[in-house]
Amino acid sequence: MQRQIFLCLALFLFSVALDCSAAPGMDELPKRLTLEHQVLTSPIVSESMLLNQIENAKLTDSEKVYLYTLVARISFFKGEIGQAKLYFDKAKEHVVDSSGGWSTGYFYTYRAYFDIEQGNLDNAKSLISAAKSIFESLDDAEQLARVAAIEGIILIWREEYSESIKVLEDAHSYILRNNVSATTKLTVVDALTAYYSSLKYYEKGIELAYQADSLAKLSNNILDGLPAKYNLCMILLRKELLHEAQECYSEMKDVSVQFDLPRYKFWAPSGLGKVALANKEYKKALNYFEEAQLYENTAIVNPAHLIVLRNNQAKAYSALQQTNRALDRVDDALKLIESYHSPLNNRYLRQTLRLKANVLENAKFFERAAKVYAQYIDLLEETEMETKAILEQEAKSFYEAEQHKLQLALADQKLATQEVELKKLQQEKSLTLAYILVFIVTVFSALIFWYFQRQFRLSKVQYFSKDPLTGLFNRLYLHNRLEKLIADHKGFCLVTLDLYEFKKFNDKYGYLVGDEVLRQLAAAMKESFRESQDIIVRSGGEEFVILCVSPSAEGVEARLDTVKQKLLLKTKQMVDDEVKFNTKVIRYTHQGLTTLLVQIDNAFRGHSNRKQKSQNVA
Repeated sequence: MQRQIFLCLALFLFSVALDCSAAPGMDELPKRLTLEHQVLTSPIVSESMLLNQIENAKLTDSEKVYLYTLVARISFFKGEIGQAKLYFDKAKEHVVDSSGGWSTGYFYTYRAYFDIEQGNLDNAKSLISAAKSIFESLDDAEQLARVAAIEGIILIWREEYSESIKVLEDAHSYILRNNVSATTKLTVVDALTAYYSSLKYYEKGIELAYQADSLAKLSNNILDGLPAKYNLCMILLRKELLHEAQECYSEMKDVSVQFDLPRYKFWAPSGLGKVALANKEYKKALNYFEEAQLYENTAIVNPAHLIVLRNNQAKAYSALQQTNRALDRVDDALKLIESYHSPLNNRYLRQTLRLKANVLENAKFFERAAKVYAQYIDLLEETEMETKAILEQEAKSFYEAEQHKLQLALADQKLATQEVELKKLQQEKSLTLAYILVFIVTVFSALIFWYFQRQFRLSKVQYFSKDPLTGLFNRLYLHNRLEKLIADHKGFCLVTLDLYEFKKFNDKYGYLVGDEVLRQLAAAMKESFRESQDIIVRSGGEEFVILCVSPSAEGVEARLDTVKQKLLLKTKQMVDDEVKFNTKVIRYTHQGLTTLLVQIDNAFRGHSNRKQKSQNVA
């Protein structure tokens, strides 16, 4: 109540200032950001007052653009999508031209964010580019950091991850070096959370998600805080921290009811339904999904969210052996995909087809399931070909550019050399030497070009095959190596290794120490295993796989003991606790690649389950 009274007083004084000084009041950036902070902390109370202000005050176009954008952000936050679009359109009516001032840049920024929610990524990209140009011309680095965060999210949705992390790291570096507002920090950190969550780097993502949640609470930022809370809940669920995820979604649900927010009345039960699904509480999950569905027509416009909801409902119905209902939900999802024009369309289509095949297989409709699996496999092959084509085009472009540079340099050198030598040859009247010289230059040119090609190929392979933290090979390299060994009918065995309760270790000592422990573990494994024959892979987070190019696991236990001793020696000066790990040996018995990958994932999941059981017993 005190906050609401304070806000009313602040907005009243703001109104008086506008009446007295008109345009100059809104042209001062600190007043704009003060008003924004008031909206972020009390969005529901602010909405009607902002609308009254727009109606009553004699405002310039720039002022109206800013105020309408704030009202649109409130409507979007609440989940009133139609109202949000209406107010964004009203703001646009007052945008004089594309080279407008600060308010126009602010409008473009948050209109782009709204377009992301609608799945309109091309328009979002165009708007964020316009906002970037405006704030660059105004030299407003703080707003550029927000723009970079939203640009990073667009690139994540477009699956352009390498470009996304460049943009987001620049923004993160800026907020670390400078004294910026909590709102800007929250925007950047929340975008980084989405990046790490999308790439399944859950430990780093969870760390950043908690940072974003803390920033929101410290600044009492409700409007940006709930989206950050949603990202936190989602990444906890993806990491299978089900209890924490359930508490997170329950908190979100309480807030959605307290402030009557349709958007989060969709997200919260949808998330709780996913938790129930993971816990195999299928009827409970369906109740939550039906509750979420009540708000989808008003609060959600991105087909991706509706596709996921339909698929989750299908999973629950299939588990309850209600095949017809499950297939109805899947078919609804497929209809939504037909109208979803997004770079992610292929991904959602693959997921939905695989789910449909599973439903049919569970119902023993094997012939129908096989046909759907065939469609799914075709899509996989298409995706693989597209990825390969992109990489090949990148390599080809690089080669052509380097070849062109080399040819120009060699041409200059060749002309200069030939000019000197031909003068000598003319004097000596010896054509033989001229032919030899031309031959040497040609061979030399070919050798240099070959060298640059080889160096690029090696650097490209290393870039895509190595984990940057530990220097070990990554999961993609493991997949390729396993495919080759299986195709060549060669024997081998696999050893899975993951650190015991590493999350608690990171929580206690911090991620910098945790990263150093991972590097020391990698070094110990390199020293103990024959890197010329054995392949050591960082599969993800604290999970590692050792590929031993030998059909037996003889000597592996002794080497693992050596790794344990070396790790203990290297870490005892860093931390008080002993760093432990779990291992399991998987022998290749002519099973396919998919089966091997499932066995690897099951091994890690088995380690995790044993940890959980030991905690429950304790």
